[in-house]
Amino acid sequence: MNRSTDRSSERGSVLILVALSSVALLSVAALSIDASFMFDLKNRLSSVADSAAKSAAYEVKRGNANYAIFAQAEVDRAIADNLIPAGTTMTAVRKCSDVGATCAAPYAFPGYVEVLLEKDQATFFAPIFGRFDMVPNARAVAGTANPSACLIAMQDITLGQSVIDMKGCTAKAGHNIVGNNPNSDITGPATAGNICYPKKAGAALCDDVQQNAPPPVNPYAGPPPLAGPVVAGPCNPAVGPDPLAPGCYSDIPSTIHALQPGIFKVTGTLNINGTLSATGGTLIYLAGNAQILGGNGGNDELDITASNTIAGYEGIAIFGDALSSIVFKNRTTMAIKGAVVMPASTFDTKNHLGITDTGCTVMIFNNFSTDNGDGQAFDNAQCGNLFGKAKYNDVALAE
Repeated sequence: MNRSTDRSSERGSVLILVALSSVALLSVAALSIDASFMFDLKNRLSSVADSAAKSAAYEVKRGNANYAIFAQAEVDRAIADNLIPAGTTMTAVRKCSDVGATCAAPYAFPGYVEVLLEKDQATFFAPIFGRFDMVPNARAVAGTANPSACLIAMQDITLGQSVIDMKGCTAKAGHNIVGNNPNSDITGPATAGNICYPKKAGAALCDDVQQNAPPPVNPYAGPPPLAGPVVAGPCNPAVGPDPLAPGCYSDIPSTIHALQPGIFKVTGTLNINGTLSATGGTLIYLAGNAQILGGNGGNDELDITASNTIAGYEGIAIFGDALSSIVFKNRTTMAIKGAVVMPASTFDTKNHLGITDTGCTVMIFNNFSTDNGDGQAFDNAQCGNLFGKAKYNDVALAE
C-alpha cells in the first residue's frame, strides 16, 4: 500500500468535511442573526403595543370615541424616534367588547382596548434558504383598573383606637401617619410623605408604612381642578316627600331618610337620624361651608351609591368645597360605594365610626382623623367595573 497516497486521500476527505461543516456553521450563524434581530424587533413592538393600548384605554375612560387616533400616535412617535422601523402597521385597535376581539374573559368589557401591531421585515441571510421576510407581531390589552389608593389625605392620617383595613389598595398621607392610641393600626400597605409614628413604641401601626414616600396625587386636582356641579336654585329647606327629589336645598332635615337618584346641592346642613339611604346613583354636593351632621341618634348610617352617569362626576358619592365638613358626634356607620372627594376639607370623628366594605370605597380629604372605630374597611375590588370613567381609577395593562 502506498502510504503517501492514503494520506493525500485522508487530507482530501478532511477538507471536504471542513468545507461542509463550515457551510453548516455559517448557515446556523446567519439564521441566528436573523432570529436575534426578529426577536429584538418583536420585543420593541411589544413595548410600543403596550403604550398604544394604554393611551387608547385612557381615552376610552375619558369617553373619547376617537381613541384609535391616540393609539396610532404612539406608534407614529415610536417610528419617528427610531424605536421601531417605518412600515410598522397597527392591524387592529378595538374595544374588548367588539366583535373579533380576542381579549380574555375577565377583560371582555368596553373599558378595555386591544391593540395588534406587525411589521413585514426583510431578512438578512435567510434568503439563502428561500425565506426572504418574516412578520414579527405584538399584542397588548389595557383598560380601566381599580384604584391603587383608596384613602388619600393630602396632609395627615391620624388614628385613635381605630383599625383601618386596606383590602387590595393603599392608604396615602402627604405628611404624617400618626397613632394616638396603642391600638391604632393600618392593616395593609400605606405611605407617608414624612414619617409614621405611634403613640406607643412597638405598636404595629407603622409595620407596613413606607416613610418619606412621594406625596399622594389628588386625581381631581386638574388642571382645571374639579368644581362642584351646577344645580339650579333657589335653595330652600327640604320638606319632603321622602324619598327626596334631586335639587338645591339650604337644609335637609333628619325626617328625610332616602334620596332619589341625581344631584343634591346642600348649602347648609344635611341631618341624619337613623339611616339616610341613596343607593340609586346619587351625588351629594356640599357647597360652601355646608356639612353632613350625624350621630345625634347614636346609631346612624349614611348609605350612598355613586352614579356612573353624571358626566364629570362618575363614581363620586359626596363632593365638598373647601369649607365643607362631615361631622359625626356619636356611633355612625358609613357605607359609601364610590368616592368622597373633599381634598381641601378635614374629616374628623370623635366617637365610634364604622366604614363598611362595599367593594369600592375611596376617600380623599386634606386631613383624615378618627378617635374611635368599629372597623374601617377600604376596598377597590369593584371600582373599575362599577364606575368605569371615575378619575380615581387607574389604567393598566391587562394582557
